[in-house]
Amino acid sequence: MGSGSITPPVRPPGSDDAPENRPPSGRFFALRAGRALVFGFIVVALVAWLVTLPGVVAAVGLGAPLAWLGARRRLLIVPILATLVAAAVGAFAGVLYFGGGAVTARLLSGLLAAVAVAPWLVVVQLVLWGRSHRPPDASA
Repeated sequence: MGSGSITPPVRPPGSDDAPENRPPSGRFFALRAGRALVFGFIVVALVAWLVTLPGVVAAVGLGAPLAWLGARRRLLIVPILATLVAAAVGAFAGVLYFGGGAVTARLLSGLLAAVAVAPWLVVVQLVLWGRSHRPPDASA
């Protein structure tokens, strides 16, 4: 400070017009969402393999169409709740109708299937919603 040197002003990100100086719009979200989708798919596959295949298949079968259709809506609270409820109902219906063992064991496996599938379907729904509501000039 005493030597008379003046530091240049700091520009906010994206103030330059050069493409390499612009912040990546959506790249951070896409990377994190992609990792969450892969990790969620691995968890769902493990639950299907170790706990209950019928519960997972029924939960995905009932929840996936709602997640896909709900991504087109403007507000997300009702489609997210509908997806969660459909995945839970599908998980319990699948294990009670197609599963084997005692009823309490089937209910517990339905709970595990619902806890594994429902959040993953919500992440899928949010990613689809983000892609369908992206501004036309945003770069991926």
